[in-house]
Amino acid sequence: MIIHRYISREVLTSLGAVIMVLMLIFISNRFVRFLSQAVSGEVHSDIIFHLLSLKMLTYFSLMLPLSLFLGILLALGRMYRDSEIVALSASGVGNKQLLKIVVSVGLVLGIVEGAFSLYITPWAEEKGYQLQEEAQARSDMTGIRPGQFSEGASGEKIYFVERMNPLAHTMENIFVEGKQQGRKGIISSAEGEQFFNKETGDRFLVLKNGYRYEGEPGQPEFRITEFREYAFRIKERDVKQLKRKRDALPTSALWGSSDKRDIGQLQWRLSLPISIVLLAALAVPLSRTTPRQGKYSKLFVGILLYIVYMNLLGMGQAWIEKDKIPVLIGMWWVHLLMLGIIYYMMLEHRPSIMAMLPIQKIKNMIRFKK
Repeated sequence: MIIHRYISREVLTSLGAVIMVLMLIFISNRFVRFLSQAVSGEVHSDIIFHLLSLKMLTYFSLMLPLSLFLGILLALGRMYRDSEIVALSASGVGNKQLLKIVVSVGLVLGIVEGAFSLYITPWAEEKGYQLQEEAQARSDMTGIRPGQFSEGASGEKIYFVERMNPLAHTMENIFVEGKQQGRKGIISSAEGEQFFNKETGDRFLVLKNGYRYEGEPGQPEFRITEFREYAFRIKERDVKQLKRKRDALPTSALWGSSDKRDIGQLQWRLSLPISIVLLAALAVPLSRTTPRQGKYSKLFVGILLYIVYMNLLGMGQAWIEKDKIPVLIGMWWVHLLMLGIIYYMMLEHRPSIMAMLPIQKIKNMIRFKK
């Protein structure tokens, strides 16, 4: 039990470090994309951090198999470098015992991955769509892009904003054309911001340091009003449903479906927890190194195998959706192939690839020709 806890702690420590780095990279990239979409008016600035937190759940589900795989490679690679595996072997802890310990960790994390891939991730994707729909329906100002004329939801107002600061919710050089209090007019303002009344739930556009022009030019009723602060209520939009991807469909909707795309999506979700266990088992024979090689010597090979494995799973899903492969075979052949590779690599006296090549015969043929 002491050895089991020690190896598990080493694996989980490496896993935590790897997944933090990967999550930081992907979340930073997504945050920059959300900011650019907020500046262009495609995403409301109020929900950026909500969308980011939901994306973290999705990325966690995708990064967990790779993080565990790399974490095991790093942990066992360090133990090989420090000759700890040699000491464990001398104590009776061989490759089979090491495999059981690592696979037990993989099984626990596989259950976590199954909960994410089958339930939490689809919920997060659907919640993200709902937040964007609610934000678009929140006000007339949603969807306004700097430097472009935009029509309000009711068609009664035309907006133009030269510059926007989505984080500070401020705007510069604003132009609004429409009816206010039954009179047609034009408003120009140097700056403005949105104000939300929590008591009534109404949203207002507050303009500062500007002018309001009412009536028809040349008519006696034409008026010009200068103001320091001018506010009017922004009308709500009708909710427009966004087009969903299958990632947002609940797993219950995929069960029993005859649609090939639903079946492919379901098998992909089921493949993620299976991949965690198989990658954990693959990392045990792959991490075998000598003290001179170092703990990073097998990372390139490991990442290459991971990429091939995931690409084969993606190819299997595409074949299901295009009806090029029976559903019963589906993506399971990829897991069986990986299982065969693990079994081969676990063999202690397996022939190496270099030993299988007729290198000596080729050398003799070259010498004979000379």
